[in-house]
Amino acid sequence: LMTMETVFKFDDCSLPAKLFSEPTEADVLGTSALPPETEGQRTLVMAGQDLSEVPMPGQPESRVTLLDLSYNCLTSTAGLQFFPNVEELVLDNNDLTELDHLPPLPALRSLSLNK
Repeated sequence: LMTMETVFKFDDCSLPAKLFSEPTEADVLGTSALPPETEGQRTLVMAGQDLSEVPMPGQPESRVTLLDLSYNCLTSTAGLQFFPNVEELVLDNNDLTELDHLPPLPALRSLSLNK
């Protein structure tokens, strides 16, 4: 029986089980592309995806204003320049030790880096 406290381990990165949902076709196929764009999209949540780097769209994604990359295995913020209008950035529970590649994000109002 799994509880809210159950934790899975992936490459030394702990992921709370409560973040998991039923796998999508993309999960089953093993693709790492960004989810399909939808008209008026403002929020992109990629929490608990075992990402080791910021996923990069083919071109800057100007519609995303909230980007949640929490509960992954990120070691760098390189790639955030592809989200120039992000206002809220959630990087909680990653493997970040410094912010040396944090690009200028002029719209950023909230940055969460909890461990």
